[in-house]
Amino acid sequence: MKKKIDHLIESAKNKYMKRSIQLIISISFTIIAVTSMMIMGIAMYSQFYVKARQSAVQSDQQILEQVGWNLNTYIRNMMKISDSFYYSVIKKNDLHEESILQEMDLLYEANKDNLISIACVTEDGALICASPVAGRKTGVDLKKQDWFMNAQEKIENTHFSTPHVQNLFENSNYRYDWVVSLSRSVELTKQGNILRGVLLIDMNYSVIEQMFAKVNEQKGGYVYLTDRNGEIIYHPRQKAIYAGLLRRII
Repeated sequence: MKKKIDHLIESAKNKYMKRSIQLIISISFTIIAVTSMMIMGIAMYSQFYVKARQSAVQSDQQILEQVGWNLNTYIRNMMKISDSFYYSVIKKNDLHEESILQEMDLLYEANKDNLISIACVTEDGALICASPVAGRKTGVDLKKQDWFMNAQEKIENTHFSTPHVQNLFENSNYRYDWVVSLSRSVELTKQGNILRGVLLIDMNYSVIEQMFAKVNEQKGGYVYLTDRNGEIIYHPRQKAIYAGLLRRII
């Protein structure tokens, strides 16, 4: 009787051990399977994240390249206008005998969507001519304007200003346009004598603004432009920055 009971106990132990081993094996396989799935999921997510980030970076680079190309094209066109008027008109005319206003008006009319005004000034600050306006505002000293001083200091360079309100000339429409001034030193001929002067082209700032505004309509970030000194040329929150409502460092 005792042997039979011992046998039953031993048999029960064996069955329990077998079931325990099976349970351990099942749990182990489950843990391995879950762990493997998690590792695969993390790996796939990481790969997806990397590819998505690369795609976003490439997209941003393409946007920046496109904006840069458009801006570069616009600036080059403005420089070509400056070069054209200087070498084809100013250089070929004696200001004592001939007026350059008609050519200036024609050049302005052909490019009025991209610029606000064109002006030519002597080194003494006297206005030779301007288009589409000809009257200088009372109290405005052209010699104290940044674009004038920069052109006089470095006569070999073309100079661009930061955006500002054009306030040099009388305007019958009482408009106050935002401009970026392109200025250069020029040689004027008067009675056979060579005098120094400054040629000013006020670029239409809204053209630059529109280039960036279209890009900044997209969500997730924005594009802004500064000069080499960190001065803001365009920013989607530019008015708030100028008003002191936002920090200048973005």
